[in-house]
This record gives sequence, structure tokens and C-alpha cells, in this order.
Amino acid sequence: MPLLLLGTFSFCELIAGQIVIQSTEVLVRKEGESVTLNCSYSTGYPSLMWYVQDIRKYLIFILHDQSKPEDIGLKFRQRFSGVVKRTQRSFQLSISNLEVDDSAMYYCLLKHPVTHMPYVRVQEVKD
Repeated sequence: MPLLLLGTFSFCELIAGQIVIQSTEVLVRKEGESVTLNCSYSTGYPSLMWYVQDIRKYLIFILHDQSKPEDIGLKFRQRFSGVVKRTQRSFQLSISNLEVDDSAMYYCLLKHPVTHMPYVRVQEVKD
């Protein structure tokens, strides 16, 4: 049975007085096992999200702290879940029935306040 390496990035982000802390860990699990990753925040009611960095170094959105099962992408819906513990100021990501492809770096990020959302419209060029 293959071993899986799961990493969490040591990360501290400060935005508008909010601090998000994710400890440095390299977790080794066996295929089929489960794992829970933890993310802590300092104060208030932030909007938190979990991402995974794929082999091409792209960050892929998994879920946010208010995700409903139907909001989670098909790739993650069956085995990934998030739990917010407001009294402990933590946001956990749980992955069940681990697969070798789950070996990756996982990031907990704080959503930045959006003041401007750019929109790009591409028009078809006709000859």
C-alpha cells in the first residue's frame, strides 16, 4: 500500500487586522486512510478557503468556510469536507479515503475584501 505525503505550508497572513496561521507539517498517511488539516485565525469572522497546489504549481480551490456539499467541485465533493469551529477559531479540512493523487501542498487562505472585480469580454474576430 503506497504512502502519501501531505504538506501544509507555514503561512501567516495579515489582512485588515485578521491573522491566519497554518502550521508547518508534513503528514505521511497510507492510501485509504483519512487526514485532518487545521487552519487557525486570530479574531472576528473571516472568510477562509482551502486550496491545493497541483503538480503544475497551480492553486486549485477546494472549498470555503460556508461551502455546502453542492458548492464543492466534483473532484473533491465525495472525500473532502470542511468544519468551522468558531469557538476555537479554526477551520479544518478533512480528506477521507486518501488516494496517491492527494499527495500535495494544501493552503488555507483568507479572502481579501473585494473592492473591484475586473471583467474581461472577448469578442470573436470575424474575417
